[in-house]
Amino acid sequence: MKSLQCFKSAWLYAFLHDGLKFPLNYQRLRSASLVNKNDVQWTLGAILYRTRFFPLKAINRMKKIMFNHESYINSRSIFILICTTLTVFLFILVAQKTRSFMSRRKSYHSSSNAVNYRYRLLTSSAVDEQPLP
Repeated sequence: MKSLQCFKSAWLYAFLHDGLKFPLNYQRLRSASLVNKNDVQWTLGAILYRTRFFPLKAINRMKKIMFNHESYINSRSIFILICTTLTVFLFILVAQKTRSFMSRRKSYHSSSNAVNYRYRLLTSSAVDEQPLP
């Protein structure tokens, strides 16, 4: 039993000062083997038993928080990617429609000019062919 005293002392020191944040100069702590004529050796085992899952719970909680944070970042990134893709797609679509409209307008003006020119030629030749009085 004496061989475990060193482990118990080190563990209790770390538990009290690092875990529970007792000040290093706290003088009211006393070790005891008996309280009201009852053995208290089991308390270290009970504390170890009860705290055995605390680090695991904290790690799992941190993983869950990190997963939620990462999923938020991923969903935000996907939203930005979709918006950017839609913007580029709309820009390309508007550019094509504008080009198509301009080419139709140009061909309309050029064809109407050609038609007008031919009409003037026909009417001028028709006028020329009329007998003079």
